[in-house]
Amino acid sequence: MPTGRRDSFLEAEEEAHRLVEALKQLKAEAESYKTARKALAEAASGVSELSTRCASIAEQLGGVAETLRSSDMAELLGSVEAVATELRTLRDQLEQQHEADRQQVQSVRESLDAQVRGVVNLVTTLRNLAFGSIAISLIALVFLGWLVLSLGRG
Repeated sequence: MPTGRRDSFLEAEEEAHRLVEALKQLKAEAESYKTARKALAEAASGVSELSTRCASIAEQLGGVAETLRSSDMAELLGSVEAVATELRTLRDQLEQQHEADRQQVQSVRESLDAQVRGVVNLVTTLRNLAFGSIAISLIALVFLGWLVLSLGRG
């Protein structure tokens, strides 16, 4: 093969490789665009669904706003304030009852403490009386014993 033909053939082969590479890149880009188009279609579907849901919610909010406009807000606020006042009154009553109960418990505790002290004093007095009686009885026995012995000798 002459060198010119060979060079032409090699150039044609190189050009074919470049074309194959360009085709591969084109195919990859086409696939990338296809994937991107699919992702965009899915995103568009999601946005469309979200848009529908937002429209539904907006309609519901419009209904709520209309209901609030048509209802007597002053009456509603008055009812809320009345409930709040009643709750404050109940809280105050509970606090007063708690304080009265605390004072009553304190009074019972003090009374029990006084009774315990009284019982302790009574027990101490009884113990002292018992020991005193025993001591007097022993003294009387000793005296009688001495008297008996003295009279017996006598």
